This record gives sequence, C-alpha cells and structure tokens, in this order.
Amino acid sequence: MDLKAVNKSTCYRVILWCDVAVINAEVEQCRKMDEKIDKLEVRERITLDRQCC
Repeated sequence: MDLKAVNKSTCYRVILWCDVAVINAEVEQCRKMDEKIDKLEVRERITLDRQCC
C-alpha cells in the first residue's frame, strides 16, 4: 500500500461537523503529514467535503 495515498485519504476525509477551529486543526495535521500539500488547497478540499453543513 502506498503510504502517500493513505496520507492523502486521511487528509481529505469528510468532516462531519462545522467548526472553523476544527478545520484549521485538520489543515495543520495534513500539512504535518505532507509539507508539500498547499494549505489553501487542503482547506478548499475539506470545505468541499463538508457539504453536510
């Protein structure tokens, strides 16, 4: 299994609650896993995944 793929799927998992602080924490966690991921890109993707809000 590709570790990179695992990290990406973890980064981009759906967040089931609507809290800006939680999103910021998710973005930082993603960046720690892969510093090459752009912070805004991660935030945009997470926001797209949060259509339940």
